[in-house]
Formats: sequence, C-alpha cells, structure tokens
Amino acid sequence: MKRRSFLLGAAAGLAALNIPLARAFPNGSKRKLVVFFNNGGWDPTYAFDPHFSESGIDTDTNGYIDEADGLSFIAANTRPAVSKYFKEYASITSILNGVEVPSISHNTCIRLAFTGKRTPDASDLPSLVAARDSTEILLPHMVLSGPRFPGSLGGGLMVPLSPVLNGTVNGDLPADYDANSSAEDAIRNYLSDEYQNFAPNRQKVAELQAQHSKRHSFPEKTPFRLSVGYPIEEQIDNLIEALKDDLCTTATLECQLPDLVVWDSHAENHMNQDLAYDASFNQLHLLIDRLYQNTDSSGAPLIDNTTVMVLSEMGRTPKLNVMNGKDHWPYTSMMLIGAGINGGQLWGETDSSFIGQPVDPITGELSSTGSRLLTGAIHAGFLQSIGIDPSESFPNTVPFEAPFKTS
Repeated sequence: MKRRSFLLGAAAGLAALNIPLARAFPNGSKRKLVVFFNNGGWDPTYAFDPHFSESGIDTDTNGYIDEADGLSFIAANTRPAVSKYFKEYASITSILNGVEVPSISHNTCIRLAFTGKRTPDASDLPSLVAARDSTEILLPHMVLSGPRFPGSLGGGLMVPLSPVLNGTVNGDLPADYDANSSAEDAIRNYLSDEYQNFAPNRQKVAELQAQHSKRHSFPEKTPFRLSVGYPIEEQIDNLIEALKDDLCTTATLECQLPDLVVWDSHAENHMNQDLAYDASFNQLHLLIDRLYQNTDSSGAPLIDNTTVMVLSEMGRTPKLNVMNGKDHWPYTSMMLIGAGINGGQLWGETDSSFIGQPVDPITGELSSTGSRLLTGAIHAGFLQSIGIDPSESFPNTVPFEAPFKTS
C-alpha cells in the first residue's frame, strides 16, 4: 500500500467493536509515564558507569568523565549526542547504576526489565500505571513500538499503535490481508482478531462494557499519522499529540538504530556501542525537547507531568571477547527523567568486577545491609511516588525510594 495518514478509522473501528477505549480524562493533573527502551543490552561503561582505572573492565579508551549540574557521565568526541543531552538536561535526570536483571537471556531480561518479575501473568509498569486511569482515558497504554506485557490486566489497557495500525498500512497484517479492501477494513478486521485474543483474559469485562457507554461522545478520529517504516520522529510526534490531548497515561517506544548497528554487540563492541549511544541520545534529546515545548490540556508543559524511564534489558560483560565484542551481563544502568525525579543525581554502583552493590532503598547510599537494586524495587518506588500502593503488585518488595521526590 502507498504511504497513508490515518485521521479516521482507528477510534471508530475500536468503538464499533466494543474494544476497551475511553475518553480523555478531564484534566492533566495525573502523572504520565513514557518508557524509552533500548533493545539488545547496552554497555553502561560508555555513558553511565565509569571504570577507567580497573584492569578487570574493558572500557572506551577515548572516553572521559564529564559533569553537568553535579551529575557525572562518560563523554567522548565520537558520541556528541550524549554530552549534548546531559549538558542540557542533567538537572532533571537521575542515573541508576548496578541495576540487576538476574538472567542473561534477552527474553527473560526484557520481561524482568518491564515487569520486575519472571511470571507470564506479570503486568509491565506502564500497564500498572495505566490501570489507574483506564475508565477515564482513550488510550490507557499506548505502545508506539517496543515490548509490552499486559499480563493479568489483559490487552484492553494496551493500544499497540505500531504493530496494529502500521501493520495494516504496510499490508503485512492481517496475514490474509485483501489488497482490494480498504485500509480501514483491514484495521477493523485485525483489531477484531486482537480483541478476541485478549478478551478472554480480561478480569473486568463487565466494567469494560460500562466504559463503552462513555465513548460515544469522543470524536471518531485520532491525531496519529503512520507512514511506511514508522520512523522514531513520527512516533514521538504521535506520542506528543496523545499527551497534549490527555489521550494516554503511559506510552512505550523503542530506540531506532542505524542500519547494521546493534546494542547486542557480541562483536565490535566499540563501534556498535559508540554509534548506538549517539543515535539513542539524539532521539532521547528530541523527546525531552518536545516535552518541554508542548503543553497538556491544562496549559502546563508536558515535562512537568511526565516521567521518562530509559532502559536496556541487560548490560555487557566486563571484558572483551575474541571478536572485540562483549557478551550478555546481568547488571545494567537506567535513567529516570522529568516529573517527580530527584535530578542531577547518580544512584547505585558496580564494583571492580562490574557487579552491582547493595544500596539503602531510602537514601540510595551504598550499604552492606541494603538491598540489591532490582527493577521490581525501582518500579515499586515509582508506583509509590505517584500514590499507587506497590504492595499489590510487588508484595515483599521494599520500594527503592531515593530517586523519587517526596513532595
């Protein structure tokens, strides 16, 4: 199919199918979450976690430690986007080092990074946040690209914009796509199939039916544009439009890397990590710029009410292998940016063997009596910071509170 822009069809098709969508919530007072995912496993020693003096860890020999607004980071002339980002936005950014994802399998680590758990019924952090507002907004969790784990909450909270709508634009979905039918018909048919797959897993079908009565007042159009290839700039445009109109509570998008560049750098670690970090931080900078430049329905800048979580599912081994690459490693780094974050801070640490050290969950300081910095504790800390009881989703987990503002 030719390149198309969809201003009609998606919301109308969903509503006609009784697929769980609700209207925008009446004000922009509730915190929103955007997850920016870097798929493949980055090397934290290229941006976040310096180990230049340790013989047991191979690092970028061209890198050096720099600082902006009290936040230390790793800079290099070959990664200008990293320095540019921190020089402008360090004051609203926290870095978390030594985050443990206890696996070296991509699939398991991605699930752990997003849900904090291994179990298939575990819901990812965006879904847990979106569930709070699911009866009030149109697109509770908007997945522009990247992984999604609705878990026991079911697929009704999740609107996978790229896999669903872009697949029909390209004629890839559904599998038996009829080239003579309209794109709107293809979307409707595919969404119908998706809904039938998800509906049996929903816990509150009756509640979803009640929500449907609210949707008739919502205009039968969406502000999204989807083109062939769905470039990251277009994904960010769609995200900003949704946030401006309070159409979603949470969103997920995935970094797009240049051709032949991968985070999963089993060979040529330096080349891949160098180029990947520069591409990722360019995209992140664009996202944060747009959050500053646009306002929500209440007139407040989007950044004032949006937290951005930047992560990769794993790190890389301390030492290079025979192909000058690095293999999978269960310790990584994350960034937290924007609303509700104690910016300009670095939390957690790895030792000379590149193993994460225990930290006090309240102060964030290293402590022999502290806890390992696990993704479940970080997610619990975020939920707690926005007024959601983390014990329901993370029982027996002590929330990591240090990066989050208490008032």
